[in-house]
Amino acid sequence: MAIVEEDIVARLRCELERAREELAEYTEEATHPPEVELGGGSAGYSTWQTAVVVKRHIEHRIEELEEAMRRAEEGLYGVCEVCGQRIPAERMEALPFTTLCVKCASRAPN
Repeated sequence: MAIVEEDIVARLRCELERAREELAEYTEEATHPPEVELGGGSAGYSTWQTAVVVKRHIEHRIEELEEAMRRAEEGLYGVCEVCGQRIPAERMEALPFTTLCVKCASRAPN
């Protein structure tokens, strides 16, 4: 593994650790919905809804980071999974978990 890839893998590990810490915080908040009062709702309901959405987003990010780590271990990190070309370093820096080059990403369905 090249020095640059080692730096990227270290960055992925840090981001993964940070995401797992955030997940723990939001999991606690998202697990306990507020009591809904008859006729008026609950002041904490929108905060709880936000926590649920953020938790799901963090879970998805963790999956992406874990996949990037797996690709790095297999020597596939930074290689487009569609065309097989190297993904430019600038793109990998901006989106360290991406698996597509810009050209292939622009053709991919959302």
